[in-house]
Amino acid sequence: LRRLLRSVSQLAAELSAQDGGTVYFESLDGDVHLAGGSSVNVSAGSERAGGGIIGVSVPDGQFKAGGTLTGSLNDNLETGGSFLLDAGNLTDSDFNRLMQGMGSGNFTSSVDIRVREDNISLVSDVTSHHFKLSADTGDINVDAAVNASSSKGGGVIEMYSGGEIHLTEDTSLTAVGTGAGNRGGQIILASTKEQDDDSITLNEAEIDAGDGEVYFSAPRSNNNTEIALKLDGKINASLVTVVADKTYHETDGRITSYSTWNNDANTYMNSRSKTIIDRLRSEMLSPVANLAFRPGMTIIGPQNGDLSIDTKLDF
Repeated sequence: LRRLLRSVSQLAAELSAQDGGTVYFESLDGDVHLAGGSSVNVSAGSERAGGGIIGVSVPDGQFKAGGTLTGSLNDNLETGGSFLLDAGNLTDSDFNRLMQGMGSGNFTSSVDIRVREDNISLVSDVTSHHFKLSADTGDINVDAAVNASSSKGGGVIEMYSGGEIHLTEDTSLTAVGTGAGNRGGQIILASTKEQDDDSITLNEAEIDAGDGEVYFSAPRSNNNTEIALKLDGKINASLVTVVADKTYHETDGRITSYSTWNNDANTYMNSRSKTIIDRLRSEMLSPVANLAFRPGMTIIGPQNGDLSIDTKLDF
């Protein structure tokens, strides 16, 4: 009997230390609604174990988060829960209710949100070791604090927009390694909206990657003489990389104009890089020692076909 009791006790301890599970909701043509009073819990049986994963896919529909989501019993950034969402539409109220739930539900390991059609406006503070926002066609507006810092090393903050990205003076993006000898993380802001106005603005926001890296990608603008980026904020990082991107379309599905694109990029860099770097540095509210300026290309193939690469691409 004593042996049996020890075995049962050992089994219970092992089960309680196992990581949480995974729940995935999918509606390819409709919506996913978590009604008020509902609850989805993927936490482990112990605070020592890792959190679980909740995934939602509604690419042509809407996600409504009215229930309670729990990813972990602890708020440790390395062992918290993870949440993934791919939605066609997400209202501001549903989005920020969801972000509040990420905090109360301890989704501190990873939060990955993709919205295909609507704008995203983040006004709720978020803590997650890997935080990613993607707006395929809309803008991303951030008036909150996003914290990916950890004693084991800074995490990653990513924001990708087919529209514009605008921060405010109350915005802070932080991915610092707080433990001794642990490096900072990575912060990425990227917009593909081609226009003469700025596609990314900081508006006195604070961006801190410690001794990590900060990366900006914005389109070339003003007839290929500028970049649609304004670095009017406080930036702390060992390296800040700025990519001046240009989008090219190959509607026949084959890359045939690469040499023209490469010459275009070389002309842009040779004639405009110094002027642009000087402007970007003058806008910064805090000096950065290492600022790299590079050309970029986005190549888009036919909407309903393949894109074939049958030549050497030397960037």
